Amino acid sequence: MLTNEAGEVTSHLQGMFARTIRMIENGIKPVYVFDGKPPDMKSSELQKRADMKAQAESDQKKAEEAGNVQDMEKFSRRTVHMTRQH
Repeated sequence: MLTNEAGEVTSHLQGMFARTIRMIENGIKPVYVFDGKPPDMKSSELQKRADMKAQAESDQKKAEEAGNVQDMEKFSRRTVHMTRQH
């Protein structure tokens, strides 16, 4: 995992950087907006994401109980979220 000097995970930045480069190479000019409340039009997508995250958390717990490390890692990746610090 990529981390900064304080040991905080920064792999999300590497992924965002790689995707940005790919977009630019394909003639796309990305615009990133992180401030403000999401528009009402996005509410169904946000609900879908919340449902998928809840399912992943449930599946991760089952994988932990079964001792399945591979599934634990897989479902753990599906529960990651951005924080104010990110």
